[in-house]
Amino acid sequence: MALLLSGCSGNDAAPPAAATVSSASASASASSSAPAAAAVAPTERSTVTGSRRVKGSSGAALQVDVRGLHRDGKLLRLDYTVTNISPERLFVPDVMPPDNLTDIFLLDTEGLKKYLVVRDSKNEPAYQRPSLYLQPQDVFDGAAYFAAPPAGVERLRLNSAALGTFDTPVT
Repeated sequence: MALLLSGCSGNDAAPPAAATVSSASASASASSSAPAAAAVAPTERSTVTGSRRVKGSSGAALQVDVRGLHRDGKLLRLDYTVTNISPERLFVPDVMPPDNLTDIFLLDTEGLKKYLVVRDSKNEPAYQRPSLYLQPQDVFDGAAYFAAPPAGVERLRLNSAALGTFDTPVT
């Protein structure tokens, strides 16, 4: 895997990915450029370190919750959920464009290092994209991968033009 990060390198193995959709109707599915794996553990899903509501032009809305940054070997996994908080079925790209996570980066404000989303050998970002449609109250569990910062780094600032800024602990 080629890492597009300053001072970081990696191998060509794809990172594990976690994506699930919880739904009363169970009709949504997840898509990803990374291979699918086990769902995010409930204990990790229970801690919200930041939250934003994102509205589309039609008035439909999603809630995006940052669930934490977790060390996973040489990688750092950003866990997040996307919930349809609208009363109707939602076409996700109306609210959250498919590539909105490509602008995400992590910033070590003390060490002054910037970490970008890891990309695979095909230059695809290592994260899951939500399904095209989410039913009311559907919850999409996703993850994005970054190179792990040095062991002493305990907080990073998550920056996204679409979602805003979150100061997030590293566990």
